Amino acid sequence: MRTYPESSARFDLGEAIMLLIFIAGGYVDGYAHNHFDSIESFFTPWHAILYGGFALSALYVLIPAFRNRRAGYDWAHCLPEGYDITLWGIALFAVAGFCDMIWHIVFGIEANIDALMSPPHIALFAATLMMAGGPVRSIVRRNDPDRTSWNKNAAFVLVMLFFFMEFGFLMMAWPVTGNGDVSPTFSNTGTFWTQHVRDIEAPAASGGSADLGGIHALDRVEASAGKEEKTTKFTDSLLRMGAASIMIFAAMLSGILLYVVKVGRVPVGSFTLLVFVSTAAESLMRELSLPSSFMIPQIVLGLVAGVAIDLLYLWLKPTFNEKRNLYTFAFAAPAVFMVLYF
Repeated sequence: MRTYPESSARFDLGEAIMLLIFIAGGYVDGYAHNHFDSIESFFTPWHAILYGGFALSALYVLIPAFRNRRAGYDWAHCLPEGYDITLWGIALFAVAGFCDMIWHIVFGIEANIDALMSPPHIALFAATLMMAGGPVRSIVRRNDPDRTSWNKNAAFVLVMLFFFMEFGFLMMAWPVTGNGDVSPTFSNTGTFWTQHVRDIEAPAASGGSADLGGIHALDRVEASAGKEEKTTKFTDSLLRMGAASIMIFAAMLSGILLYVVKVGRVPVGSFTLLVFVSTAAESLMRELSLPSSFMIPQIVLGLVAGVAIDLLYLWLKPTFNEKRNLYTFAFAAPAVFMVLYF
């Protein structure tokens, strides 16, 4: 039976930190696309930060892989057990990144939901998830008996934060956090709704950039003569999108939290870190969708909700062997967040 290099909490932690630097580069790139309308090239400082983060994360794994290969390990066993998926993710990201460059040169720079759904970007997202799978698989297979100290379990929590931020980035088109209206809507709704308002010659209600959600304009627009049916249909679609975004967010939050519960590596404050950092990052990236008076309260929301979820976990002590507390936690965690949000 072929052996693997020894797995260690230190190596996993290093890769977790590199992955967070990587996803931070993605958020910087997202911030640039949300704020600067003049981005028309693949070759930007923001892409350089993103791909620089990828290079750091990849080199952290590839350097010991080549070193172990020279020491006699074959390619299938040149990293700690579980990291084979990370190598495949690195390869896929490199290929998808090259394809993304060609895509942008040929078709230009996408906007709004097109930027999230282009084939090269979907491949890039899949590759980053594969890269993050390596340290998680290594941690689970090592099965260290210490499940509550930050010293042994920080890597797992940080990789879960990476997943949370990755899926939060993917949800940019259906934002809960990073949106100034209590009915979260598509990020491009502002343009559509503004044009709709102009078409019927009814000015939007005041309220700053919160009007990008379109809800505040409805009070005046609904009263416009001859446009009641059109407005009602649009209002209904808008509210459906808002409800759907909340359900998607709740499913994402519960899914990641339940996986953390299943693995059982939950140092005190884990959920606070996950919810607070991801909420703050999403809010800062999409600050143009928020009125200035919403920015700090929404970041504080992430902190308070995270602390509340940590307290719920300490109180319920959910496990997959005791279904009642598990189901209660799965429902209560996103419910607490949304109650505080509203």
